[in-house]
Amino acid sequence: MRNFFLISVLVCFSYLFGEPAASNNSIVKVTVKGTAGSRVELVTSSMVLKVKSEYSEQKAAGDLKKIFGLGFFSDVEIARELNPEGVEIIVTVKEKPVTEDVIYNGNKEVGKGELETETGFTKGDPFDQAALKKAVEKLLAKYKEKGYLLATLTYETKEDEKNNKVKVIFNIKEGRHMYIAKIKFTGLKNFTESALKGKMETSEAAFLVSGNLNNETLEKDFQKLIAYYKSEGFFFANIISHKVTFDEAKEKIYIEIAVEEGEQYRFSDVNFTYTNEKIYREEELRAAFSLKKGDIFNNDIFQRDLDKLRYMYSEKGYIETEVSGEPYSDKEKKTVSVSVKIKESGVFYIDKIRVEGNYKTKDYVVLREIKIKEGEAFDSAKIRKSLENIYNLGFFEEVTPGLLPVVDKPDRREMVLTVKERQTGQLQLGANFSSLDGLTGMLSVSENNFLGQGQRLSLSWQFGATTQSYDLSFYEPWLFGSPISSGVSLYNVLKAYYTDYKDKRIGGNLKFGLPVSDDARIWLTYKYEQVNIYDIANTASSVITNAAGIHDISSLTAQWVQDTRDSIFFNTKKGYRLSASVEYVGGLLLGDINFTKYILEASTFYDIAGDLVLALRGSTGYATGFGTTSDVPFYEKFFVGGTDTVRGYGERVLSPQDTSGTAIGGNFMAMCNVELRFPIYGPIFGTAFFDAGKAWAYVTDFDAANIPTSVGLGLRIMIGGALMIRIDYGYGFDPLATKGGQIHFNMGNIF
Repeated sequence: MRNFFLISVLVCFSYLFGEPAASNNSIVKVTVKGTAGSRVELVTSSMVLKVKSEYSEQKAAGDLKKIFGLGFFSDVEIARELNPEGVEIIVTVKEKPVTEDVIYNGNKEVGKGELETETGFTKGDPFDQAALKKAVEKLLAKYKEKGYLLATLTYETKEDEKNNKVKVIFNIKEGRHMYIAKIKFTGLKNFTESALKGKMETSEAAFLVSGNLNNETLEKDFQKLIAYYKSEGFFFANIISHKVTFDEAKEKIYIEIAVEEGEQYRFSDVNFTYTNEKIYREEELRAAFSLKKGDIFNNDIFQRDLDKLRYMYSEKGYIETEVSGEPYSDKEKKTVSVSVKIKESGVFYIDKIRVEGNYKTKDYVVLREIKIKEGEAFDSAKIRKSLENIYNLGFFEEVTPGLLPVVDKPDRREMVLTVKERQTGQLQLGANFSSLDGLTGMLSVSENNFLGQGQRLSLSWQFGATTQSYDLSFYEPWLFGSPISSGVSLYNVLKAYYTDYKDKRIGGNLKFGLPVSDDARIWLTYKYEQVNIYDIANTASSVITNAAGIHDISSLTAQWVQDTRDSIFFNTKKGYRLSASVEYVGGLLLGDINFTKYILEASTFYDIAGDLVLALRGSTGYATGFGTTSDVPFYEKFFVGGTDTVRGYGERVLSPQDTSGTAIGGNFMAMCNVELRFPIYGPIFGTAFFDAGKAWAYVTDFDAANIPTSVGLGLRIMIGGALMIRIDYGYGFDPLATKGGQIHFNMGNIF
C-alpha cells in the first residue's frame, strides 16, 4: 500500500512538472490519399501544414487553394483527426483525367503544330473543361487573325473512366479565306480617303499586305482617325457608324465608314488656375505652351503641353502636382480656349535609392550612374539622365523607376529601379562579310559586364583570305572607384587586301578618360605599334616603296568628347556628340616617325515624329609631318570612299592615288553624312541617306564646289539591342563612283 502511494505521487508529479504532452494542434502526421508516386511529394511540398507545425483553419484553407492550383486535381479535401500524439492531416484528392490524345479534324490551312501551340492542349496533360473552352476561343481567334472570319469549331470528348483518360476531338470548318477588298469613307470634305487609310492599321489587301480584318484593330483605328481629325483642328469630328459586308462567295470584305468632320477650330487663349506663383510665374507657364493664338487647335500638342507643365514641376521636386486641362469651344467663332488647373503638391525628397532585378550586376554599378543623390529634392531631369546612363551601359533590356512612400516621412520617397538584365557575355564563331574585308571568319569571346562589375573583357580572332587579326582588350569604366575610365588593348593585325602592298601591325594602347562634366570627358591615349609594309608590287609607286619595312610608332592622343545622346546605340533619337582630338607621334615620345594629326567630328540627332529620326554627321581631319619626317607616311593619312565614309563609291577611291591607281591617302579630308531613319518591322529599320566627302593631298587643294556626293537607301537590323548589321545601296554622282551604284555591307554604326 505504501509503495502504491509513492508510485501514485510520482505519477502525479511527473504529470504536473515533467515533459509536457504534445499540443492538441501540433501536427504529427500528414497523409495523402487518391494519388501516388511523385504527386504525393508534390502535394506535401506545396503545403504549409507539415509535421511539427501548428494546425489552423487559415493554413488549411490556404493549402487547399495551393493544391487546387497545381492543376492536377478536380477535387481536394483536407481533414483533421485527433489522436493522443497530436493532429493527423489527411489530404484526399481526386486526380483529373489525363488527356490521352488531341485530334484536329478539318484543318487544312493551319497546321496541327500551330494549333497545338495556340491551345496549349497536348497529350499527357491533365484534362480541364475550362481550359478546353478557352482553347476553342483561342482557335477561333487564330482563324480570324489569319482571315478565316466565318470559321466554326465544335468539340467532343471521349472518356475512358476505367483508365481515367479523355480523348479530345476538335472538328473545324475553316470556310474561305477572306480579305478586305475595299475600305470606303462617306462624309469626307477636307481629307482624301488615301490620307485616312494611311492612319489605319486595317488595310486593303495588296502585295505583301494580307488585308485581314480584326475587329479590335478596327475599333482602335476609329480612335486613331478621330485623334487625327482633332490634331487638325476638327474638334467635333466623329465616326458615326461603320458597316462590314461580304460578297456572295464569302471571300471579299467591304468596309464602309461614315465620318462626320464638323468645322475646323483654332486656338484662342489659355488661362491658368494655380496657388503658388513662387514656383512658376504665369509668364513661364505660358512660354511652355506651344499652342499660340490663331493656330489650328491640335489636341495632341495640347496634351504634350500639359506634360511639359508636369515635367517642369517635377524638375523642382513637386512630383505629385496635378495638372489638368479642359478645352472649351466657341461654335460661333470656331475657336477653342483651354483652362489649365494646377494643384501643387509639396516638395518631395529622395530617401533611399534601391536596385531590384539585378541578379548579376552589382548594385554599385547601377547606383554610380544615378545623377540624383539620397536626400536631394526630386528632379525629373536628373532622373531621366540617370536612366539614359543606365541604358547606355548595355546591360539591361528594361529599366523601370518607381517611388514608394516612407513610413513616418511624408515628404520623402524611396526610389526603386527595377531592371531586367540582358545577356552580356558572348561566344561567337561565325562568318562576317564587309565590302572592305570581304568574307572573313570570326572567333570571339567577350563579356561586357565582367563579374557584374561593369568591366569589359574581350578576345577575338578574325581570319580570311585578305585579313588576319588578334585582339585582346580590357576596359574599366570606374578606376579604383572613381569616375576615371581606363582601358588597355593588345593587337596583331594583317591587312592584305591592298593591291600593291601588305600592312601588318603589332602593338597596343593604354587610355584614361577623365570626366569634365556630366556629359563631357577628356581621353588620353598612349599607343605603341610596329608597322610593317611588305610584299611591295613591282608596279608600286615610290610613295609606297619608300615606306617599305618596319617602323616604330609611339604616340599620345588627347581627345575631348561631349556626348548628350539619349542612347549610344542605333536607337538614338536626340542629342549630339562632339569630338576634337590631336595625336602627337614621335618627337619626345621616340619612334622613327614624326607627325601630328588633328580630327574634329560632330553628329547630331533630331526626333522628327514617332520613330522618324534625322541624323547628321560631319568630320574633318588634318595631318602634317615634322622633324625628320617631311611628310606623313601614306598608311597614316586619311582615306575616304566606301562603306563607312561616302557610300556609292569603292573603298578609298575618293583619296589621292598614285600613277597605278592605288590610294595613298591625303593630309586633309572633309566629309558629311545625312540619314533619315524610319521603322520597318520590329528590330528592322530603313534609312535614306546623303553622303559627301573627299581626301586631298594638301589643305590648299580643297575644293568645296567639287566634293563627290551620293544618295541611297539602307537597312539596319538590330541584334540584341546593341549590335547592328548594316546594308546600304549608294549611288554616286562623281565620275569616280561605281557604275550603277554599289552595295555595302558591314556591322556597327557610322554615327
